[in-house]
Amino acid sequence: MNNEWIFGSGPSSATLMIIGDSPNQYDEQNQRHFTGPSGELLSELLETTGSSRSQVYLTNIIKIRPPKNDTDLLGEINNGWKNYWYRSRNE
Repeated sequence: MNNEWIFGSGPSSATLMIIGDSPNQYDEQNQRHFTGPSGELLSELLETTGSSRSQVYLTNIIKIRPPKNDTDLLGEINNGWKNYWYRSRNE
């Protein structure tokens, strides 16, 4: 775990926002959301709708990969939102 936040990415004008639970090992390595096998599947699904990743805003509720990929607990999610809102408003 590298403790670096992975913020959302995509156009601010996107009409679709996809929110995951927390980054996985591939997301952590690549410093972006929905990478690895799940990201490949997402890209394929978006293509079937006539969309692409470049048209969608991608993010996770929790911005840091949980230690040992532990199940996301309600407390982690609540803390993730509080920290996200605080940091996003103070950048």
